Amino acid sequence: LPSSHSDTCQETIKKPKLDQHAQRCYGAAFSCIDCGVSFPGPKEYRAHSSCISEAEKYQGVLYKGPK
Repeated sequence: LPSSHSDTCQETIKKPKLDQHAQRCYGAAFSCIDCGVSFPGPKEYRAHSSCISEAEKYQGVLYKGPK
């Protein structure tokens, strides 16, 4: 999760700074810029460590590559 977007404050933040930003921007929810996944809270964004590939993202259930 190299970069995230604060859905509440409309800012781009690197993952190591998410906790600090969440304290400043009360009730912040984040989205991963790379894979578009939204995280409602710290438990979810802390657990996110990798993204799906572009092919998997756009092909959805039709994707046949390695997981």
